[in-house]
Amino acid sequence: MFLSHTAELRRFPRERSFVAAAERAVALAGDRVIDMEYFGARDADPADFCVRTVLSSDVYLGLIGFRYGSLVTGRPETSYTELEFDTATRAGMPRLVFLLDYLAEVPFGEFVDESHAERQKAFRSRLRESGIITADFRGAGDLETAVLDALVKLRESQRRAVDLSGGDSTAAGGGAPVAGAGRPRRPWMLPGDRDDFVPRPALTAVVLAEVLASAAGAARLGAVREPIVLHGTGGMGKTTLTRGVCRQPEIAETFGGGLLWVTIGETLDGARLAERINDLSEALSGVRPTLADPEQAGFHLGTLLGDESRLLVVDDVWNPAQLQPFLLGGAGTVRLVTTRLRDLVPRARMIEIPAMLPTEAMTLLLRDLDMQAPEAAERLLGVTGRWPVLLRLVNRALVRHVRDGMSLTRAAERVLRRMRRRGPTGLDVSRAAQRTEAVEATLAASLGLLTGHRLERYLELAVFPEDVEIPRRVLDAYWGATGDLDPDEVDDLCQELADLSLVVAYRRSPPALLLQDVLRTYLRVRVGEDRLREFEAVLCDALRDTFLPALPALPALPALPASAASATVPPAVLAVAPGEPWWLLPESADYAWTHLVGHLVGAGRTAEVAALVRDLRWTLAKLQRPQLGPVAVQADLALAATVLPDEPVLAALRRAVLRNAHLLGPTDPPASLGAVLTSRLDGSPELDDARSALAAHVARPRLTNRWSRPDQPHPALRRTFAGHRRWVDGLAVAPDGRSLASTGGDGAIRLWEVPDGRGQAVLAGHDGDVSACAFAPDGRALVSAGADGTVRIWAVPRRWDDGSPVRADGAWPAGPAVGPAVGPGRPAAPRVLRGHHGEATACMFSPDGARVLSVGADGTLRGWDAFDGEPLLTVTLADAPLRCCVVAPAGDWLAVAGDDGVVRICDPLTGRQTTTLTGHVGPVLSLTVAPDGTWLGSAGRDGTLRRWTMPAGRQIGLIREDSGAIHAAAVDRAGRLLVTTSREGVIRLWDAPTGRHRADLSGAVASRACVLAPDGTWVAAGGRYGAIRLWATDVDLPKPSVGGRDGPMRGCAVVAPRGGESASLVVAYTDDGTAVWDLDTGERTGVAIGGVADRVRGAEAGPDGAWVLVPADLTALRRWDPVTGAVLGTLTADAEITGFALDPTGSWAVAACRDGTLPRWDVMTGHPLPPLAAPPAPTDVSGPPVPRGAVEACAVSPDGRWVAAGGEGRTVRLWEVATGRLRRELAGHTDGVLGVAFSPDGGLLASAAADHTVRVWLVGDGASVATLTGHQHTVRSARFSPDGAWLATAGGDGALLVWDTTSWTCAAVMRFDGGARDCVWLPPELGGGIILACSAGLHRYDLDL
Repeated sequence: MFLSHTAELRRFPRERSFVAAAERAVALAGDRVIDMEYFGARDADPADFCVRTVLSSDVYLGLIGFRYGSLVTGRPETSYTELEFDTATRAGMPRLVFLLDYLAEVPFGEFVDESHAERQKAFRSRLRESGIITADFRGAGDLETAVLDALVKLRESQRRAVDLSGGDSTAAGGGAPVAGAGRPRRPWMLPGDRDDFVPRPALTAVVLAEVLASAAGAARLGAVREPIVLHGTGGMGKTTLTRGVCRQPEIAETFGGGLLWVTIGETLDGARLAERINDLSEALSGVRPTLADPEQAGFHLGTLLGDESRLLVVDDVWNPAQLQPFLLGGAGTVRLVTTRLRDLVPRARMIEIPAMLPTEAMTLLLRDLDMQAPEAAERLLGVTGRWPVLLRLVNRALVRHVRDGMSLTRAAERVLRRMRRRGPTGLDVSRAAQRTEAVEATLAASLGLLTGHRLERYLELAVFPEDVEIPRRVLDAYWGATGDLDPDEVDDLCQELADLSLVVAYRRSPPALLLQDVLRTYLRVRVGEDRLREFEAVLCDALRDTFLPALPALPALPALPASAASATVPPAVLAVAPGEPWWLLPESADYAWTHLVGHLVGAGRTAEVAALVRDLRWTLAKLQRPQLGPVAVQADLALAATVLPDEPVLAALRRAVLRNAHLLGPTDPPASLGAVLTSRLDGSPELDDARSALAAHVARPRLTNRWSRPDQPHPALRRTFAGHRRWVDGLAVAPDGRSLASTGGDGAIRLWEVPDGRGQAVLAGHDGDVSACAFAPDGRALVSAGADGTVRIWAVPRRWDDGSPVRADGAWPAGPAVGPAVGPGRPAAPRVLRGHHGEATACMFSPDGARVLSVGADGTLRGWDAFDGEPLLTVTLADAPLRCCVVAPAGDWLAVAGDDGVVRICDPLTGRQTTTLTGHVGPVLSLTVAPDGTWLGSAGRDGTLRRWTMPAGRQIGLIREDSGAIHAAAVDRAGRLLVTTSREGVIRLWDAPTGRHRADLSGAVASRACVLAPDGTWVAAGGRYGAIRLWATDVDLPKPSVGGRDGPMRGCAVVAPRGGESASLVVAYTDDGTAVWDLDTGERTGVAIGGVADRVRGAEAGPDGAWVLVPADLTALRRWDPVTGAVLGTLTADAEITGFALDPTGSWAVAACRDGTLPRWDVMTGHPLPPLAAPPAPTDVSGPPVPRGAVEACAVSPDGRWVAAGGEGRTVRLWEVATGRLRRELAGHTDGVLGVAFSPDGGLLASAAADHTVRVWLVGDGASVATLTGHQHTVRSARFSPDGAWLATAGGDGALLVWDTTSWTCAAVMRFDGGARDCVWLPPELGGGIILACSAGLHRYDLDL
């Protein structure tokens, strides 16, 4: 991909530039970027080299801003940007062009081209008129999404072109090969047909027509379509019919994205349902998620489905909650659902599956019988109701009798007599009670053919789960214990059951048996609970004897806490029975790994269940198996909770696994997962004994917590809702307090049931960020405002108290109007209200629900009729963007505010401005109103919340937040409790009438929105990383103390004073300054100094331990005494500093700067020394300037001879200090270099980069030694241990890896929340180990060898 852009697009936005966003999208698509940013530094003619580089690429990708760019040498009428585009056009290359929107919030001075503004305007107009503009963009997130979407579509169009050309890759895109050879998978998960399949052509044609029509509609509208639901009695042939439909050639032709198939079943829910959803995600992407919540797993699946044309079959659904996760995303996906429930979803294309037609039923009845149908056969059709499952059973009985020499007529009469003795004729199998009679009557004929022990063995199958293949080896063990069957006899019996259609299928490779769920239900009823418990116990013993190695008797486990004893679990039982070492199960025992706990529960072995799930060796063993992982562990704990509801250890373990599932996937090396698990369980006192027991079994080398974990949850934190992929921008709570709506930068609106957090729906339709949302007064509708300039009204699904759905007809006789339905179980399609020019920033309903009001970046207030969407009001109120609005509870006034800092009070009917409230310095970000309308609150970027009397407009209160902006505020329905956000990552609670501060709730990282429950019992906040956290407001307990180590850290250093006259210290730089901690205790010493330089990473200790070098501000470093807090000196640069290093003697320092320079200073005097990289030369009229790119990191060799530096140029440069000359440039990284470090002997150099790799080089000749690829995200720091035996690397993926420097293999892994920014080794005399600075706090780990 040739990436064309001007320089400012790489510098801004500061948090992530537009170019970085485009590069990430290209990398996600599996392609590589060629960027001409550094072309001027090459020896060739720049213009000629530019043309050749463009022509060497496959695709042109242009980011076009407002600057024309550098002029081509000798062609002053053309810029390099325009030359690159024209070259791609002449070459016939695919061109993807993205225009920066005029409403983008960017620094005016950096983006305006005063010299060539008219040229750039003409160039942009030419691009737009050519019709090739792919998309406009305002933010980096929008651009990443747009680029990735365009690349996926381009790849697909090229693939289709290749297919049409017979496989000639040059047919795609004017001679260019298809970009990105590794395109997404096309799974085809169609189960095999039964050998007794009977076509049902009429019904197949009906279903096929609906599927194809739905596919055509999805392609045309680009929206998620309602599913096609096949409903009918169990055993009516829905699954078989669906398989037949999927085998039609039109299906393969229509669904180029593949066929996905999942079977649900009656009891599948929770973590086990999420596991099935994860199966589909793995089939699509090749990577298995570890999501344990079905709604979250469904959302992830929806993103993978994308817009490609796919068919998703969801088979055997028993309740709406099982189906809901499969309805998310995938605009090009058609859902085909089978269920027994006629009212599974309120809106769908329902197709009832009736009994077979007489001719079809007769074909199935007489299968394998080449004979004329006797008269009794017609009567058999009546008795079975032409129900396929019964017809198969009767057929197998007829075949057996005929093979034994009986005539078909006599066999049919015999089966008919037997059925009549056991049940009535002409059964109506649509009624549940009579279906049971039909099964019993029909089974009597088939079971009568099972003689002796065979019937008993068949009944014993009642213990197995539905829709689960039973491995032959498990049956060998089970039936060997119950009936002394050898493997050959087991094989014979399985085949006989298959011949009689008493099982769905029996296959021999790999050998397994599958039981039909209707028959399984019958078996469980017939066997009864007592015998079923006996069967479960026998199966557990058989699994133990078959799969577990013979071990000496284990000691008895201690009794469970008294709280675990209950009426259902006698205390005497809990105190006995040592646990079996089930964690020693072999890899081949898949069935036991998955279903053991369920069988132990079914056997009534409560003590063994408790022993097993309390032993973290079992938890660890399941986590280490990728196909199980946290989802399977949570499923075990949920099963255990059914018999041990009050056991605190199990409850604590379940909470910990739920909170840390994203960190508990398999590690490389596998043994490190044990260390991760013990680390993440820190902070749960109930699990201390279990953690200690597990630690004895965790292999070495390993990393262990030396200090307590810094990211301990606040006691008031109830749960975290995860779903949004970017910032959460807006929150709203329903009037009844039972639903929460959230909006975000990912373009999604999510609805949650609170406080349990189950996701109700994901609403998609906005193009870009969704800024805000609000519920209607009756809670039946939701309005949203987006960056696409639209306001949308959505219907909200309603539920009963028990969570079951209420059928909705979509009509709104007394509420807002919405569009046609888009899917069953989902809200209707929104009514789209247009009018804003630019972003719609806030919205609300009038108190009577009759109108929708909104404000936007265009400075207007707009209103619409909520019933028919007709515009009612358009008033321009400000020249600056408006950001928020609120209406008085009585509807007699409304308030709006925005970037000019003025709060305007207006008439809600006419929009006429009546009052202005001034006092804020800078934008007003949020408005809130008292429930009785007596006061208005306004929160601003100036860090104040001001309260005004209404309607007088007199200020009566002021809350000041010294740390920064207050982005949001909310008040409860009683008007007593007020909450505000804080830059410090806390939610503050206030007494609303007095303004008295009540409490702080920690954990709200960079919150932009907050809401209070109407009754004030909980508060929710959302912000960075897409997380929404919910706290109780009545918890007065403070957060567990972690010594003040829970702030965002950017750099760290260890200070060991000589002579031991004072304790060793850890100095760390946070977002607000520098602080000091005692190395042994992890507690703050009280010494600190302020300073804001939030882009600088690092801290350096002087060699004598008397001082440290830390950031002072954006362009200065300070030499600081960490014991006294005294500032000993200041080093000042001319550009922003991003990193720095100290020479081994402590006499001079060097800094990496954003302008590409490497200034140096004498540390003791602060005087500048000769720099290693001069600033860019001024522009020469003969050619463009030479761009250098920011330098992000630097390091000094142990002998002080070399300085290594790396940055945006993607290379590592070695400078000779004595001469100040660049001696070597090491190339290999494909993204910016963020960290560099020398080995203790100076022979090796490690570089960490944004391309997720760490590279190791020989300093002597620059040769590459190793490329380390264990990280999944940006790597920011690499540090050698003092003895050079280990290399520690820390990344934005929340992982610390320790590498063996002899083999360059990863020896130990630790995971944590947040992204790592720096790390430093402790010398042996201080105990060894590593100090880690990350965005979630400061850690100390020991490396146990």
